[in-house]
Amino acid sequence: MTTTRLRVLMTLASLPLLLAGQSAGAMVSDSFESIVRAVRDEASRRGVSTQTLDRALAGVQPLAVQTFENNQPERSRQITFAQYYNQRATPAAIEKGRKFMRDHARQLALIEQDTGVPPAIIMAILSIESNFGVVTGDQKVIPALLTLARDVQGNDRRAQERRAMFREEAVQALMLVDEGYDEILTRQGSWAGAVGPAQFMPSAIRRYAVDGDSDGKKDMWSDYDDVLPSVANFLKEKGWRSGQRWGYKVLLPEGFNKGLLTDTLREQHNKTPQEWAALGVHLENGEAMPSDSAMHVMLIAPNFNKQTGEFRGPVYMVYDNFRAVMEYNKSYKYALTVLQMADIIAKQSRSSAAMPAVPPSPAPYNQ
Repeated sequence: MTTTRLRVLMTLASLPLLLAGQSAGAMVSDSFESIVRAVRDEASRRGVSTQTLDRALAGVQPLAVQTFENNQPERSRQITFAQYYNQRATPAAIEKGRKFMRDHARQLALIEQDTGVPPAIIMAILSIESNFGVVTGDQKVIPALLTLARDVQGNDRRAQERRAMFREEAVQALMLVDEGYDEILTRQGSWAGAVGPAQFMPSAIRRYAVDGDSDGKKDMWSDYDDVLPSVANFLKEKGWRSGQRWGYKVLLPEGFNKGLLTDTLREQHNKTPQEWAALGVHLENGEAMPSDSAMHVMLIAPNFNKQTGEFRGPVYMVYDNFRAVMEYNKSYKYALTVLQMADIIAKQSRSSAAMPAVPPSPAPYNQ
């Protein structure tokens, strides 16, 4: 992958009172030691044994000051979608994805039958996340999570939520250790606490990981019998719909209200395809707009800067499957790269017929 990056793979709706009930000022000024105590107390409250807590937290120290969190390429206004895409969907990466898909064809076919998630989608995610397990991180998981719980900057709501999220992930990591997953202690992960080829956070392992080979363990570090179905299960649980395309490239009319272009999942403007058509939006290929009155879709422009109102193509009309991929990484650039890379990986493969989607753009992407 590029650099190991944070995947927010958990719901923040109901964090424990211990983690969510603090003032912004208190959370900013918390020392590392106080964070460790609070996480230990919360993990103990949830049943983690004293033996596990002593073993996992003895002598724990913060990592060096984190500088990556606000400098991830998919979130940067400075890198265009074309640059982001071309750095990841390289010919070598696409060919590696095709080979991996061939090597695991039987298992992937069963996974698609069970979840509806096409093999090429899983391939693109594993390619971007870790280069199929080649780059999975070089930090100890629990210290990384505790450090970020201290070091995320800001007093706004998002900063508060992220600090609480990292505390919660540290608790989840301790629960995993208590359940027998010593890999949390013995194996390294990303600077943000994500592990293995799929870069799952601890909460995602506990909630979405699958024991694909029925050996009694969900090994997200080295067992692709578990990793592959776990990625598919995550997408299915996040709303992936079998057989549904993920979107269309569209053209906007002159004078289109740019306020309807969103750059976060929290600020979507959802309309039916026909409602978008009534505003002058039309498909790039000249075909008729879909008539599905039950489907609500949003318009995205990956190079759109909401603060300045500036953007240059392309623009996409995207469906639920796009949103499912964005739950893996809340970035338009990431999701578009995964989905378009998957289209290319699937081309001329048996999976391609089962995955209707936007026709892939030529590589390199030049818009």
